[in-house]
Amino acid sequence: MMKVNSCQRIFSSLSKSWLQLTYPKKPKKPLPIFNSKRYNESMRRTNNDMYRQYAQETADNDRLRRENTSLRAENAELRRRVKTLEERIAKTVEEAVAKATAPLLSRIAELEATVASKDAEILRLKAQIAKDSSTSSSPPGRNGFKKIPNSREPSSRRTGGQPGHKGATLAIPQNLDELVEKGKAQHVVIDDTNGAEDFDISWVIDLKITPVYIERRVPKGTAEAVKYGGGVKGVAAYLMNAQSLPLDRTAEFLSDMTDGQINPSACKRLVEWRCNKR
Repeated sequence: MMKVNSCQRIFSSLSKSWLQLTYPKKPKKPLPIFNSKRYNESMRRTNNDMYRQYAQETADNDRLRRENTSLRAENAELRRRVKTLEERIAKTVEEAVAKATAPLLSRIAELEATVASKDAEILRLKAQIAKDSSTSSSPPGRNGFKKIPNSREPSSRRTGGQPGHKGATLAIPQNLDELVEKGKAQHVVIDDTNGAEDFDISWVIDLKITPVYIERRVPKGTAEAVKYGGGVKGVAAYLMNAQSLPLDRTAEFLSDMTDGQINPSACKRLVEWRCNKR
């Protein structure tokens, strides 16, 4: 019995030795010893750091708040300045446009007034032209010329002289010298040859209307007022009677052909006086 127990103990001891050699145990770390002083110091430093961080963030927040307030004030001032500048620019542009367009508007108003006046004159002239002896109390001599409709059938022939027609051109009258002597014509020579002996002649027939001022000397005390002579009266009578030209147009024609030397009003009074005398 004792041998058996001894063997068991030996076997158990060998097993433990084998196990220790095969699977050695790791040494256990010793538990840290709590140090309250170190813990307090660490907590104090942590608290100080957190306080400094809080103070820094608070200061930064105050600084940012002040900067935000300053920026808002600057923004408001800039907006006010921009609005003022916009108002000044708009006013300046409006004044410049008004100043630039004032002459144009004035000119447009003048042109519109002129157009209105011309339109009224055109309407008056149209109404005057539309009047004749059948629609008013004017005499038939003032009807003027009216276009007579052409009732002829159209032809395939061309306008103008037809084949075989003997043409006619302008020619100088054979008795030109006689007409010049009688004062019925003038012969004017224009030399463009610089005095050359060999030259050709080209003729131009023209008309010249020149007022003639006749100075008549009469006995003392018998002078009359200035008046128109028989030539003016004859031309006026011919235009009105033979050519059916109205009185106003006759007076205007004589004034235009003499550069205003024959007064239209005086000419009208002369013709009206002659008509009333008849």
